[in-house]
Amino acid sequence: MGKLEKFRENETFSCLYQPDTMYDSVEPFFMRGKWSGSFGNESPIILEAGCGQGTYTLDMAERHPELNYIGMDIKGARIWHGAKLAELRKTPNVRFLRARSELCGKFFAGGEISGIWLTFPDPNVKNCAKRRRFMHPFFLSVFSSFLKKDGSITLKTDSDFLFDYGMDIIKKNSLRISVFSEDVHSDKALAGTDYDELTTVYEKRFMAEGKKIKLVSFHLDGKREFTE
Repeated sequence: MGKLEKFRENETFSCLYQPDTMYDSVEPFFMRGKWSGSFGNESPIILEAGCGQGTYTLDMAERHPELNYIGMDIKGARIWHGAKLAELRKTPNVRFLRARSELCGKFFAGGEISGIWLTFPDPNVKNCAKRRRFMHPFFLSVFSSFLKKDGSITLKTDSDFLFDYGMDIIKKNSLRISVFSEDVHSDKALAGTDYDELTTVYEKRFMAEGKKIKLVSFHLDGKREFTE
């Protein structure tokens, strides 16, 4: 199926929200603060920012029916995969949002999100692109605007560069770490957990190449400003 066909089918998915691409409106997105209503319950909501094809979001939702999940990505042809499967399987606790990650503060209200997953994001290694790194203070400030005070942010990556950068940010800002591993799939402490058993499309590829998968789960604890 070509991109245009996927874009047209995206319009029919009840689980997929597609606001204007840039969303420069001064008005809050109509679902901001109302996502629980979309799910029809008050269960905690977990966001996967930059979800790509969305299959990891869907896998988590199916493994944890007691939680609600939102996968967010700007690429319509990618997010189609997860949304299509969610529609076919009638998965009730998953939604998808096609939007730019840097604008995510416009789509979620304070304390609305209980956890954030950052799975294999672009490391943006060039210094001129560092503001686009999900672990940059800019993004942490945005995340803090809607993450519950006791909520967690989990970074999973194959990139030594991004992991080291993220750990440096965590240490400089004295952020609390709850889970840490430099080799998730060889870490006995994580065997049988979501961290080990749920894998993304990219993760499977990296594992086949012999790359080690690194992970850190940390908490902002209400902190709103961060330094690099």
